[in-house]
This record gives sequence, structure tokens and C-alpha cells, in this order.
Amino acid sequence: MLPKDDNRPHLENFTLPLSDAAARNFFRLDQFIAPGCWSLQDWQLLRGDYFLCAVSKKQGTEDSLFGALLGVDPVQGEVGHLLKLVMHPEMRRQGGANTLLEHYLGHLRSKGARSLYLEVAAKNFQAISFYRKSGLKDLCVKKKFYQSGEDALSMELLLI
Repeated sequence: MLPKDDNRPHLENFTLPLSDAAARNFFRLDQFIAPGCWSLQDWQLLRGDYFLCAVSKKQGTEDSLFGALLGVDPVQGEVGHLLKLVMHPEMRRQGGANTLLEHYLGHLRSKGARSLYLEVAAKNFQAISFYRKSGLKDLCVKKKFYQSGEDALSMELLLI
């Protein structure tokens, strides 16, 4: 029998509404990519048809989250919309983002989604490269898409 690796990331799905502790942890993590964009209250009030998962250092320890993904949970035949994919800067390039994206893609396929759609900051070259390597294709640039006035690149991955 192989020894258990306690350092491997733990993948967990979250249900809404989030507990106060979970909302605080997602809020803290979110500040690494979009400071001031979503408030703690936005996370606390998150409801609806969303898919939320995270990777942490240990099972059952929300305070050790180092990556999270938030997407729309589509109905049969619709499009999945990736809203956020956040990784703690110290944990990047260790497979966590790929784990989260693959988990969401598996969920979308199980729901019969036609495609995955997202917007990413046009200057976020590291994220754009990751999405392209994951098979997403560029669609268009949306001028002044973000509250900051920054442009966004729309991308899509066909699933069927």
C-alpha cells in the first residue's frame, strides 16, 4: 500500500449560500486577482445557478484555500460561463488551475453543455496562455469591459 500524500491538493465543491467562514476565505483569495471588484458581501450573498469549487492544502480546511473556480451551472444544452479562476500567487504553476478547469469541464460535459465561454483581462497574458493551452480559442476583444476601463478578451471552448 502506498503512503498517503498529505501535501496533494484537495478538490472540493461548495454549495450556496456559502457559510460566513467560506465567504471570507473566497473573498481573501479573490483579492489576489481583482482587489475591490467583489466585496465580502458579494460572496456572502452569492445565490443561484453557480458552480463553485476550490483546491485546498487539506481536506475540510477552508482556511487553506489556494485556488477557486466560479462558473455558471448551465441547464442541458446551454453554455457554461467561467466567471472566476483564482490561484494564490505562491501556488501558481503547480497544477491547481488545471485541476479546477478540468473539474468544471467535466461538470459541463455531464450537464450536456455545448461550450465554455469566458472573458479574461486582455493584459493578463499568463491567464490567456493557460486558457489557450487548455484549448480555448479567442473570439473577440471587448473594449472597456471591466469597471477599471480595461479591455477583455472573450474566449470559447466547444464541448460537443
